[in-house]
Amino acid sequence: MIIIGMKDFEEQCKQPIAITTAVTMMFMGVVHAISMYAFFLKLEKMHNPSRIAADLRRKPLKNRISPKN
Repeated sequence: MIIIGMKDFEEQCKQPIAITTAVTMMFMGVVHAISMYAFFLKLEKMHNPSRIAADLRRKPLKNRISPKN
């Protein structure tokens, strides 16, 4: 891994490829944050004991209201 100093980074930012890389990394950071948030929400819905209990309570009611047959 190469560590870039402040002066070296300023010189490299004059290059279009460095600017494009920085913008792409910021965009991917946002995408990563949103996907992690969605993933943890999904896990919370799957493993939350109160949600599981509520789904089990609602299941017979759903079957009475709209039977699958």
